[in-house]
Amino acid sequence: MSNEAARDGGCQVPKTLAQEAYIQHVSKVMDAAGWPWPRELVLNPTKLPHFVDSVDEFLKVLQFGDHMDKIIVFPDGLRKLGQDAALHPALRKVVRDGVALTGYDVLDELSSQGVLNEWKGAVAYLDTRDPSNRKESHAQGNRNGRLSDKFDDLKKKCPQDARTSVYLSEIRSHAYSGAAIVPGLHSNRKSTLQCTMRERASELGMNVQNMLYWDDFSEGVFISGGGAGFDLHQDCIQTSNVGSVFSGHKLLAIWSYPADTRAVLSDHYGTNLVPPLLESQAKALTGACAIALAPPGSVYIFSGCNAHAVCNIGFDLASDGGSVKPSLCVSSYEAFANLHETHALALARTHDEQFHYKKTWMKGRADLREFHEDVAQFLRNCMGQVSVSQEGEQQRALRAIDTVLRNCPRIEAYIQKLERKERSSGKRSSSNSTGSTSASTTSSTRAAGKKRKRLQSQHT
Repeated sequence: MSNEAARDGGCQVPKTLAQEAYIQHVSKVMDAAGWPWPRELVLNPTKLPHFVDSVDEFLKVLQFGDHMDKIIVFPDGLRKLGQDAALHPALRKVVRDGVALTGYDVLDELSSQGVLNEWKGAVAYLDTRDPSNRKESHAQGNRNGRLSDKFDDLKKKCPQDARTSVYLSEIRSHAYSGAAIVPGLHSNRKSTLQCTMRERASELGMNVQNMLYWDDFSEGVFISGGGAGFDLHQDCIQTSNVGSVFSGHKLLAIWSYPADTRAVLSDHYGTNLVPPLLESQAKALTGACAIALAPPGSVYIFSGCNAHAVCNIGFDLASDGGSVKPSLCVSSYEAFANLHETHALALARTHDEQFHYKKTWMKGRADLREFHEDVAQFLRNCMGQVSVSQEGEQQRALRAIDTVLRNCPRIEAYIQKLERKERSSGKRSSSNSTGSTSASTTSSTRAAGKKRKRLQSQHT
């Protein structure tokens, strides 16, 4: 066995160019970080991420691909997509200045810029007075709130030596921050990004209406220093995530859905897999189906159905490309569900105990109802796109829609409610242009419904 094979998990590492470059990069960065997760796991060839290298390939995977139990990484994706300047100017300044290296420092910097009162999110930290503690504490509770209030509480509660573990999550505007930069996507939003990934994909020619779900309205930014992490969990809705890494490295592990996900959550739900790992955590990591180190400037995709945990790596490559330097970890996420039947079925099984770990569910029935209503509207929009889509895309959309509706009658009931409302609205306003548009949409949706019923009959 070669030294390389022995180092990297006991078998030969695949020799694609993307994987070779990835392994060299990972080794350099993780050497500097002290390998917070075991080298033999991070570089295990059976756990490596999959790679895409072009905008067209990325958009195709995003809209149609099956990424369950996989992590898809698009190196240099932000630049290639034209999304590298999407971060809010206040956050860009914090990253550029390089003074703040922890989540606590970021709150302090943003406070001096006067924006904390305008944004909300969640703030967590690990109380390091107990070395075995892996359950995070929260500033002012675990629900999102105004960051100025969170910071005031954090200053009172967080021990001095725990400030390096502060993790800011789901940062968004407290009030509406304006309309989408692409007309027609939504009238306003709370995202702090200058341009969301959904808006960028639309600008690049992707029909973003032809998706089962995509939340860029209020999805947020996540920030911490190196060694801080986000706890092991499954998302509260069974959708996927498209992540953007603006600074630092994102070390991510996922577990196969649903069996391994359920097993690891039963033992380790809500714990942070940060250094130094407990023996039980290191053992749990051996069961991960994929582990990826997403570099700065990359975009990546994975399913939130997979149990997942993050440990941020606070290093970037220096301008000379040969050395590393300390940095913040700054990323953003948007939840989506594409047209692949695997992800359509997962979406429909949100809050199904057999597939969705109950402790991760949304807190109330009202939240689930709102989610189903949102999905119903997305499906209505998707149905309206069928008549103008290419034949292959039509079939994929119809099968995905059919999969959701056959497995979640509540969503179908909400669609029927929307259809009744639109027909009623069309009758009241048939003499004006809005009524004409509504009638056209309803007609397209009815046509899609007939095609879906024909497709349904092929299944039975």
